Amino acid sequence: MILTILVSSLILCFLSSQYPFVDTWLTEKLVLLVAYVDFAMLDEKFILFRHSE
Repeated sequence: MILTILVSSLILCFLSSQYPFVDTWLTEKLVLLVAYVDFAMLDEKFILFRHSE
């Protein structure tokens, strides 16, 4: 699911002719999306680790 979100966002960028690292606002949104996904994955691992103790 996470990969689907990232791939669909990149496809929409190219279909709308707005490219990351050219449009700064789009670069910022993609970086924040990746950070959001990373923190969600870390949080999920932390919760699973706490339940295993």
